[in-house]
Amino acid sequence: MISVLKSPIHVLSEWMYPPTCKACGLGRDGGNLVCSKCYENLSLTNFSNWIDTVSCRDGIDEAYSCWFFDKELQQVIHLLKYSDYARVGTQLGTLTAQNIGTDYNGNIDMLIPIPLHSIKKRKRGYNQADFIAKGISQIWGIPVRTDVLRRSKFTESQTTLNKDERIQNMADAIKIVKDVRGKSCALIDDVLTTGSTMSSAASALKKRGADKVIAITCATPRPGESS
Repeated sequence: MISVLKSPIHVLSEWMYPPTCKACGLGRDGGNLVCSKCYENLSLTNFSNWIDTVSCRDGIDEAYSCWFFDKELQQVIHLLKYSDYARVGTQLGTLTAQNIGTDYNGNIDMLIPIPLHSIKKRKRGYNQADFIAKGISQIWGIPVRTDVLRRSKFTESQTTLNKDERIQNMADAIKIVKDVRGKSCALIDDVLTTGSTMSSAASALKKRGADKVIAITCATPRPGESS
């Protein structure tokens, strides 16, 4: 069940105004962020490695996504990214690792969150991918490395862009700042749509000598829904 740590002010506020589920706005479930019904309604992709169907896959050897990016999960990830519920990312990460499986423990050297540009990170206060990676690390026991990638240019949101625009938007946007020669790396993010962001990072890692790059995300649109 997905929950968040609360400050005393939040506790008092919730006593006066009982919390409702952040996904459906109706259910209550002991202060959890998402009620039991909505959590059960999150749709697992049941994908294995689906790299062959990812639109932008240069540099990526394998791709795994836990859930389909349906309404309930859209609400949760929106909270994670824009409403200061950073710690929910850790719990999404643990659930993602549990649902994908633990066959990768000995085959991945590091978990690398997709970085935010410093301007965007300063505005948001955190990088949601860092928290997701932390949750995955707790299950798989693989170290998180936030010092490997750097966002070298400020890019506009990918949300409204088509595939070609996403590729152009991400061109040379990510730089490698640590040695990755011979390493197997797992790139971590919240949602994989066309794969343009992951591909940009993966290609940069491969150019610097990474042996293998795996993309892992909490969610992906249903087939036919991505741009």
